[in-house]
Amino acid sequence: MFKSRLLLIDDSDDIHVIVQKTLSDLCEITSAFNFSEARKAFEEKSFEIIIIDLILGHGQNGMDLLQEFKQNPGINKQTRFFIMTSKDSAVDETQGHNYGVDEYLKKPMDREVLKAIVRKNLKVLKDTAPEQIDLPPFFILPDNHQAFMTSEGKKEELQLTVKEFKLLVKLVSNPDKTFSREDLFAQVWDNDSNSTFRTIDMHVSSLRKKLKEHGGMIKTVHQIGYKFSNS
Repeated sequence: MFKSRLLLIDDSDDIHVIVQKTLSDLCEITSAFNFSEARKAFEEKSFEIIIIDLILGHGQNGMDLLQEFKQNPGINKQTRFFIMTSKDSAVDETQGHNYGVDEYLKKPMDREVLKAIVRKNLKVLKDTAPEQIDLPPFFILPDNHQAFMTSEGKKEELQLTVKEFKLLVKLVSNPDKTFSREDLFAQVWDNDSNSTFRTIDMHVSSLRKKLKEHGGMIKTVHQIGYKFSNS
């Protein structure tokens, strides 16, 4: 069964152990101990929840990373951000809320309280989530006409035409299903009298180029049509 993804950014081994023990039944947890590791994880995966320690080692401030992530064009707009800190500062807490954090957690935190907060936020995500396709290396929001791809370790938004986007959604949302050219002509081109099967082939070729090293995931099925396979 699919688990929601959580990124924990904290320089304390003990915190990582506690969070793993507390939340591993709810989330797939990725650990990062500094900005560099956090950025790498962020570029490679889409996360439902990101927890950032306010004060990391070497003078790194979690608020800076929070702003960086929230301003990244590749961010999943539904991601919930938590700040976790042992500091008892109203100024920091106010700043966090001004920056758009969803939860401001004080250390030490009771494990059951932490679990309840995470469970509450996951429910909010489930209740408000737009349609999405999360099939690495692609993350697609059909309603928003947005498609993201991880390429060479970095997440980027794909710049696609309307037909290329519809074609990608149709193929990626049905992995390993073969679509004939007739299927695609009807479902993506709406049997447009001004288009031909050759138009489909040209769009597939263009889409493959934009998918870079992942272009080969769109397979040609000899004398039939196309399918998507990431295996």
